[in-house]
This record gives sequence, structure tokens and C-alpha cells, in this order.
Amino acid sequence: MRRNELHQDLDDIVDNTWNILEQGLKDNRIVGCGKWVPDPYCERLHDRQGITIGNMYQILDIQTVTAMPTEDLDSLTIGMVCVRNLQNGQGYFNGAWCIGHQNWTMYREIGISLRHRTREIMFNRGLGLDPNERNDGMSISTSMSTSHVYIHVYVHV
Repeated sequence: MRRNELHQDLDDIVDNTWNILEQGLKDNRIVGCGKWVPDPYCERLHDRQGITIGNMYQILDIQTVTAMPTEDLDSLTIGMVCVRNLQNGQGYFNGAWCIGHQNWTMYREIGISLRHRTREIMFNRGLGLDPNERNDGMSISTSMSTSHVYIHVYVHV
């Protein structure tokens, strides 16, 4: 198989997975995810990134978000998945777009959009602030709840 064919197959898998998630959430189904096999590209446990192996997460929301280009950065459109850790106190997401990661500051528009969406989800569950309440002084990365964290997944748009 040539590289372009492999890349197209991966794009198809990602697009199909995104469509399944989108339809499941639209149909009000309980959607979950987990990672059961270690990353084959990373031998050292402390270097592994993403969700924790062996933990189960509930998928609460998916969003395609865009940051407009700036003087320093190109525009960015990515698919984000909001997951809820079902095992309290263990299994935090790490890597790009984790809590405190520089991407939240670099692509502030995405952070603001997802902070509002996260507040809507929490408010609808009776767990958080009114999403229309202003809080301009709060840091984006620290305003994301550790139980409702958006993690980045690639989606071809």
C-alpha cells in the first residue's frame, strides 16, 4: 500500500468515527470511549499522551471549531471531543490541548468558544455556572473543568 492510500484510509476512518459520534449524540445515546492498547510509538510510560489506558470516558459533546489567522499563526479548524472521566480522581488527559497547554492561549478563540460550550453542558447537568454569565478575568486553561475536558481529535473538514 502506498503512503497516499494509507493516508486516505486514515482520513476515512476518522471521518467515519466522527459521523458515528455525531449521530450517536444526536440520537441521545450514551457514547463512550477508552484506550485499551498502549501507544505503539511510545515505549516509555511517562511519555505517553492522550487519555489514560484502561479508563472509560463518556463523550458529552463534539465540536468543530476554528481560529482565524493572526499575524503569527495560520487559521486552524479542528474537531474537539468533550469527554467526562468516569473514574473520579484518576486518568487525566495529557498532551496537546490538555488543561494548561499553550494551545489554549495561542488559539484563544477556540478556548473561549469551548469554555462557553463546557459551561452550557455543566449548567444543563445542574453542575455549573450560567453560560451567559460574564467572567472575562478568568484564564481559559484554568476555567476548563477537570471532569469535562475537551480533547483534540483530528477531523478532516
